Amino acid sequence: MNPKKIGMFLRQLRKEVRDVAAKMADYASEEKRKLLRTIQVISLVGDLILVLSIIWKIITTDFKSENRLSGIFSIYVSVVLLIIMAVITLYVTGALEKIKKQRLLYTGIKVVTIGSIIIGALYLIVLPTVIIGMLFFSVIIEKPEVYEDITKYNEYMSFSIEKTYDEEYYKWSKLGMDETIWPSQITDSMNVADYKMVYYNPWDEQFLGYMVVDYPADEYAEEVKRLKEYKSTEYIGYYCVKEEKTYELLAVNADSYYGFVYALTDGKGRIIYGEQLFCNYFMDLDYSKYIPKEYLLDGFDATTKSDYYKKCVGDK
Repeated sequence: MNPKKIGMFLRQLRKEVRDVAAKMADYASEEKRKLLRTIQVISLVGDLILVLSIIWKIITTDFKSENRLSGIFSIYVSVVLLIIMAVITLYVTGALEKIKKQRLLYTGIKVVTIGSIIIGALYLIVLPTVIIGMLFFSVIIEKPEVYEDITKYNEYMSFSIEKTYDEEYYKWSKLGMDETIWPSQITDSMNVADYKMVYYNPWDEQFLGYMVVDYPADEYAEEVKRLKEYKSTEYIGYYCVKEEKTYELLAVNADSYYGFVYALTDGKGRIIYGEQLFCNYFMDLDYSKYIPKEYLLDGFDATTKSDYYKKCVGDK
């Protein structure tokens, strides 16, 4: 073959190969640009959705409710996700490289971002841990206050304390429960055989009290009449309480959440006044140490192991 023709053929072949390679490169670049634009659009849309989500959560979260921490945690997670999405958006749009060249601006953004994440983590993790620790510690160091001086009886009854709205008033207001089943005062003719009032507040107020009184026959009859005229409430089933059979139940003020105020009698001149007032469906106080079992309503169980607690709160 003619060497000149062979050379021309090879040059033409190389040119065609270069043209094909250039077209393939152009095609690949165009596809990359399309993909990059798609990613940029998705990133921007994701940022917008997260911003709207955060605004909505802030509007709908009740920051005064007991469950506010879950709402705040949800907002915090959304903010962290927004930061991540914002970084991705800045990267795919090329803005991140430009920002990195502005050292002061770049450093400021890093400090604010990292600082915000740390502060949020401290609030959501460290702060609740500290609070729980303090509550646990308060349970350990808090001791029940026991009062047995009957001469100070009216100082511990909600119906006789002065409404000064100071700390002492709120302490003995006893969760707003009506205590008028108990006597309005202690008279000279009342023989108080036993008396105890217990106040315990590791973080929620709890009250336990009982008073055993032997009355003269005429006063006993009057007190029984007064108590039977009291508008008693339903009580069976609350805190596993059964129908009272150990003593005769004269009067009861029961609440499915706050507990009981009541009066019992042996039918022989003795009346037993009792109360167990608390919240959250259980007593932290080991009440069995402070009141004889026979002075409790039959079946009473205010522990976290009771069926009543499990029904109201759940078996945790």
